[in-house]
Amino acid sequence: MSKRRTQITVLPTLDVHVTTQKVGPFNGFLDGDPDPLVVTAGAPLNKLYWVNRNEVGGVTNTFYSFPDLRVNWVSNLYNGFHKLSLVYYQEVGRTAAGEPILHELPMSQCFASGVPSGDADDVALHQLYLRTNNQPLTAKFNGIFLRNRTTGNYFAGLGNPDVASKALAIDFNQEAQCDIMKLQGVYDVEVGFTARHEGGFLRHYRLDADSNDHTTKVVFAEESYTDHSTDNNPIWHGTAATGIDVYMVPNPTDSSLPPVNSGTLFDHRCAYDFDLRTTSRLQNGYNWVQWRHPERAYYVEPTP
Repeated sequence: MSKRRTQITVLPTLDVHVTTQKVGPFNGFLDGDPDPLVVTAGAPLNKLYWVNRNEVGGVTNTFYSFPDLRVNWVSNLYNGFHKLSLVYYQEVGRTAAGEPILHELPMSQCFASGVPSGDADDVALHQLYLRTNNQPLTAKFNGIFLRNRTTGNYFAGLGNPDVASKALAIDFNQEAQCDIMKLQGVYDVEVGFTARHEGGFLRHYRLDADSNDHTTKVVFAEESYTDHSTDNNPIWHGTAATGIDVYMVPNPTDSSLPPVNSGTLFDHRCAYDFDLRTTSRLQNGYNWVQWRHPERAYYVEPTP
């Protein structure tokens, strides 16, 4: 592992010097002599890394390509809790071969102003508990139907009577993109979908239909983990594994009011993009790293 080190000297003339500095892993030794004035190589140590810090304010200013130590751990086979422990050392000498001889530092000496206070007296600042989870995130459309608002039956094609069974109805999810939905003033759009994280760490999902001219957006469903989890129970999978069906949608003017029929919100003839955006809470320490975004497009005619 290496870093780019940039050293800028301002006196007597401006000089910029860029080098690549290896930061590890190295082998070394613990100091094997208890006498602080005597340094000898004792027990061997391996997998050592240098802690580099930017040094700013002097005649020579030193900057590293990243000031922290970044370790990439390929964890795709390891689901569950893991404890990462750190031990800090101070170099006190070198062997004839140039390998470092080290003293282990107490945690109290690793902070300029002493150990920061924590939420508990036994807080361990040298340990980090990680939860890894590589289970899949599922986001998919299971079926898209036109549901008769009065009878509850489903559209089976122009000129055909509505049917009670979805197996006999027209599933627009199986039809060509940009097919035409003729709501005829009597049908709602019923969308069956699944938004789920098998590990229980779903972050958010939202299903909506946005008109191509961006003047109408019909929100079918939206949920976040903050409404379903607590600090003591962070698990939220999302929808059931078999999915849910939605044709009654949140009231667009006031979500506290009863839901409304989805068909009444498609207010003009236009192409609509049906989007299912789903993210989990899995992250790499900097960004969310798992998401799915399936979409479908149809031309919707609200009235005959």
